[in-house]
Amino acid sequence: MTLEQKLTTADIEIGRIYYGILIDRARSGRMLTYGDLVAAAKAAHPDNEFVQRAIAVSAGRRLEAVRVFTNQRGYPDITSLVVNASTGEVGSAFGTDPVARRAEIAAFDWSSVGGQFGDFIIHLRAEVPVKRRKVKPDAAIRLIWEFYDAHRATLPPSLAIDRVRLQHMVMDGHAVADAFEVVAAAVPKEAERPAEQGPVRAGTR
Repeated sequence: MTLEQKLTTADIEIGRIYYGILIDRARSGRMLTYGDLVAAAKAAHPDNEFVQRAIAVSAGRRLEAVRVFTNQRGYPDITSLVVNASTGEVGSAFGTDPVARRAEIAAFDWSSVGGQFGDFIIHLRAEVPVKRRKVKPDAAIRLIWEFYDAHRATLPPSLAIDRVRLQHMVMDGHAVADAFEVVAAAVPKEAERPAEQGPVRAGTR
């Protein structure tokens, strides 16, 4: 399965919005954090369900559609404008000099890209698998905990609430990041409790 085929509908639809925000910043090369990106998208698209339930911890994954687009066409990697709030820079996995990439972004004529990204999004939508692959309960719990452990510091407290729904969504084949976003969006503020309790306990059904 190619990277394009691994992208979910949420990855594609949120990535489409993030691309527009990054293009607006491209000429100046101004950076923004993952949290800033999510907030800007929500403010600009109040009626977009995918955008409204997005969380900063999964923003890196949502940018994959943008990376695939720029990499395939040899354009500067515009995702280097998005940095970690604590370090002020991209993660070590970025792989190349982000400062040099941002200089390329500022110098590039993005108006020459025209409607290519829109055509690319149409192509990606057609690549999304129609049928999700089911996941066994134990495997779902393991995937959830791996995601939780990797992003514990940045996950909001509300993500500890609906453990059963979280597990069932992953078992039904949803990406773990998608499941966390849905659960986070569904929890009322008054029902929040500390995230340290974790998302799903082993053996939960």
